[in-house]
Amino acid sequence: ELDRRLRAVGSTVLGVVAHPGGALDSLTPSRPPVSTATPGERLRGLPAALMVQGKDAGAWPVVRAVLDSDVQGGQLWGPRVFGLRGRPRREPVPAHMADPAVAAHLWAASAELTGTTDPHLGFR
Repeated sequence: ELDRRLRAVGSTVLGVVAHPGGALDSLTPSRPPVSTATPGERLRGLPAALMVQGKDAGAWPVVRAVLDSDVQGGQLWGPRVFGLRGRPRREPVPAHMADPAVAAHLWAASAELTGTTDPHLGFR
């Protein structure tokens, strides 16, 4: 809905959705002094490594969506393997996410909850 509204006012800003998939702290490389996983935390996270990834890899789809000049508005980006882990890829947009009635309802609810009155959030 944001991308549709941006295009309607001729904006060059893109509305893109990106998600990290499954991203666990115990699978993320240590970042002393900010965060250092104990050996026990790392060990407990190992079984999950078959399906999910660390937070560092979870950031890849977002970084791709922001920096790749081929990304277009209205796209959805996430991890390649079951949408949970792996290199970023463009994903098909589910029907409920592209439904104009659902988008309008969500937009109205979001505007009410945040107290926003500008229908374009100041983007032009």
